[in-house]
Amino acid sequence: MFENTKKFTADAFETAAFIVRVAMNGSLTNPIRSLKAGRNDCVILGNGPSLSDSLKEGLPFLKDKTVFCMGEFPATMEYERIKPEYCLMIDGVYFSSEADAQFIKNRERTFNAIVKKTAWPLVIIAPYRAKKEKVLEGLAAQNKNVRIAYFNNSQFIGPRNFRHYVYRKNIASPIFQNTLIAGIFFALNMGYRKIFLLGADHSWLEETIVRDDNVLCIKRGYHFFDKDDTVLVPNLKSYKGENFKLHEFLRALALTFEGYFILEDYARYLGSKVYNASGKSYIDAFERFKIGERAEAKR
Repeated sequence: MFENTKKFTADAFETAAFIVRVAMNGSLTNPIRSLKAGRNDCVILGNGPSLSDSLKEGLPFLKDKTVFCMGEFPATMEYERIKPEYCLMIDGVYFSSEADAQFIKNRERTFNAIVKKTAWPLVIIAPYRAKKEKVLEGLAAQNKNVRIAYFNNSQFIGPRNFRHYVYRKNIASPIFQNTLIAGIFFALNMGYRKIFLLGADHSWLEETIVRDDNVLCIKRGYHFFDKDDTVLVPNLKSYKGENFKLHEFLRALALTFEGYFILEDYARYLGSKVYNASGKSYIDAFERFKIGERAEAKR
């Protein structure tokens, strides 16, 4: 009984704090509402190592579906072949003037690829704070096929019924611990009935090591486009170059995997379905789907 009372108090406090934040920030108006599903199904491409094999086997699977990509995907050869309709740039690495030099270098390579390669309509989805930095605006100015859709991100994971209400109204969102969580959330609210994930390996624990100097490192090859998978690099927790401590990294992973269960519950509430079609994945919240074994996912 004490635990139930404790949870009720925590939920009530979080809900009240959220309402205050919304009132102060004016997050009731959200430009992301204008984006609507053009088809019934979509595919979200994570950048995990398994995406390479999935794309070799499953390009026909993408043919009649809307495709979301993320991050540095436009700098790859697959970008022009697949022609994704949406690109998610949620992390500050893609727009902050305070980003570490290496991040800025990767960002410039990605932006150059978008400007030069994009010969089809592309919507870049980014948080509203990116608009203040004015970095992404240059992409739309240099390529008429590119437009930017900003969103207000008021995070909320409180009581279930109220949570679903504010998610559906685009007043709030789950904690965007990583870009894939954001992609799934937007796809659900845009009205996609079936959402397929590829390249969602999330196998960072396999690639993690603590060096003798107590620096937490990760193998470079945790993206499908990485050329060298043998180099250990510091595991950075922010675009400013700060390094994770192990307990911080594990806490971030816990929030990530919990976020997928929140989205699975929300998808059921909407009458939609998220399928994990990744060749390899640690995500245990969504039904697995193997490309080639079923022509269509069963409802």
